[in-house]
Amino acid sequence: MIAVFAAFREEVRDYLAAGRFEAAGRDRGLRFHLSERVPGVVVTEGCFGNERAREAVGLTVERYKPDVVVSAGFAGAVRDGIEPGDLYLCERLMCLEGSAALWGLDSPKESPRPDEGVLRRLIRTEVGGLRAAGCMTLPQLASGSSMKRWVGENYPVSLVDMESYWASEAARRKGIPFLAVRAVLDPVGQTLPPFVSGAADSPAGLWPRALGYLATSPGDAPRLLSLWSQARAARGALADFLLRMVST
Repeated sequence: MIAVFAAFREEVRDYLAAGRFEAAGRDRGLRFHLSERVPGVVVTEGCFGNERAREAVGLTVERYKPDVVVSAGFAGAVRDGIEPGDLYLCERLMCLEGSAALWGLDSPKESPRPDEGVLRRLIRTEVGGLRAAGCMTLPQLASGSSMKRWVGENYPVSLVDMESYWASEAARRKGIPFLAVRAVLDPVGQTLPPFVSGAADSPAGLWPRALGYLATSPGDAPRLLSLWSQARAARGALADFLLRMVST
């Protein structure tokens, strides 16, 4: 059994549709999905941030006894030359905690790197465009270009997210192989609209919040169309990877 974790349904929507996944239950705000077409896979969504990522791994392991944990979702780029839809295997996972004002060069925690043999067993086929990179898990959304660029300039990572490190630690404590795959949503020079940071607390999800934001800021329509296109590219990259990984 493979357990796939995502913070938002938006991140795995294409994969759920392609695999004909159906709702299999809810628990503490988490949603589980199973499919007869893709047996041996459970998708858990709602794993946003530190506590929920760890809780999601614990509950899913208890319910479904997976052999592998895969964290799949969007990430922000912190270096130039990384574009929306680019797909990365997170070979190095780090995290920063607390207030950004207190972050220092010696602050990050780092998860043990996955064994190369384990990675080869998990990814048994070539996936076009998959690259390796470090990812920094932050306690808050890095929506501004200045924060993303600062992280890229000071730490050996190319991406930022809010879950990978904590999901990795939870899986490691359970003794289960872990893999983090991230598709880039926003490049380093882009500042995300303010509604994105509150999407985790909204049961409606990202795009209903976008429509509400557009109603009060109609001049930002081109910006939102660009973001929608970026999300589509990132979502498609994740779906392609997950379909290939499971089918081999």
